[in-house]
Amino acid sequence: MIRSRVDEYSQILWKYLAFLIAMNGLMLLLILILTVFLLLNGEQWLSSIRGIQDGGTAGLIDPNRPSNTIAHQTQT
Repeated sequence: MIRSRVDEYSQILWKYLAFLIAMNGLMLLLILILTVFLLLNGEQWLSSIRGIQDGGTAGLIDPNRPSNTIAHQTQT
């Protein structure tokens, strides 16, 4: 009776351990993929983020193009 209960708990613990190892492996794989992505495209990715934050000076928006603001509109 006790032996079967211990075997049951042992089997559950082994399954839980296998699940944790699999999740750890998936997280390491995700970190590896993100690292490779940032090594290959990191400069473009970071410059695009900086361009969004500072109003487009990183090249996303042409600073010489007139905008639709009142200050840049010409009088007719």
